[in-house]
Formats: sequence, structure tokens, C-alpha cells
Amino acid sequence: MKYFNYLKKNFPLYIASSIILGVSVFLLITISRFNNNLQTMLKDTQDMIYINGKIMEQIKQTDSLTKYVSDNFGVDMSSANSEKPIFRVLDDMKSNLTDASITVQNFEKNGDSIRLHVTIRAPMKSYRMILDYATYLESFRLPDYEISAISISDAQAGKIVLIINGALVMPSPEART
Repeated sequence: MKYFNYLKKNFPLYIASSIILGVSVFLLITISRFNNNLQTMLKDTQDMIYINGKIMEQIKQTDSLTKYVSDNFGVDMSSANSEKPIFRVLDDMKSNLTDASITVQNFEKNGDSIRLHVTIRAPMKSYRMILDYATYLESFRLPDYEISAISISDAQAGKIVLIINGALVMPSPEART
């Protein structure tokens, strides 16, 4: 009986302390989750700021490259032009002619065409290579690759070098209309 009176007298205190403990645990869990989400959000924000900086750096590099090509090769990269297919073909040539070094000069614009003089130098492995390179270069239709000279010369260390001079020719926009 003595314990029953003790429990009866302190029961509201136990209930109140249980409620306070439950609310405290709930608040602790909620605050902990909020803190974790806040840290994740701050990390994601820092990552986005870093990525934004990298993107801005790449945009500046692209702009400087565009300005370099525009200034040194006389290419207007801001409008639709005939130089873009020529650049595509140059990329294709560089990826397919892996042993060759490709040298280009400035664009020439005369009345009905745009020309880009291209010189290809490659170490010669066999005479079949001459035919393979010429066939590959003649396979381009737009822009057309006009071969002006093919020569074979001795290089240093007794190696033989194949030299192909020619030009990528594209009709100018005025000639197509």
C-alpha cells in the first residue's frame, strides 16, 4: 500500500517527465536531421559555385579560342558561314590520319569559293600509303579537297616523308544563292 500511495502521488510527475523526455528526443532527432540536410545543402551549394567557376573558365577559353581563330584565320564565327564544314573536315582528317602532321594557312576568299590551303606530312611506310591517302582526301565532297602536289622526300635519319599539298574548297555563301 505504501508503494501505491507513492506511485499515485508521483504518477503525474512521471507522466510530465516522460512527455518532456519524448519531446526532447523528438526535437533532438528533428534538429539533427535539419543539421544534416543543412550541411548537405551547403556542400551542394559550394559544389555548384565551384562548377560555375569551372564553366565560366571554359567559356573564357572558348571565347579566347574563337577570337584567336577569328583574328588569325579571318573567320567570322558569329554567323552561319562556310568555314564550319571545313573545320569539321579538318577534325576528321586529324582523327583519321593519325601519323600525319597537318599544317593550314589562312582562308582565302575569292568570288565564288572559300579556300583553306592544307599541307599534310606523313612518314611513308609503303607505296600503297600514297594511294590510300590520296583516295581518302579525294573522298571529300563538301568541302572538296583539291590536291595540287604530291611529293616524296628524304627526312632526317633516312626516313621517307610523304608530302601532300592541297586546299579544302567550299562554295561561298554568295555563290550558293
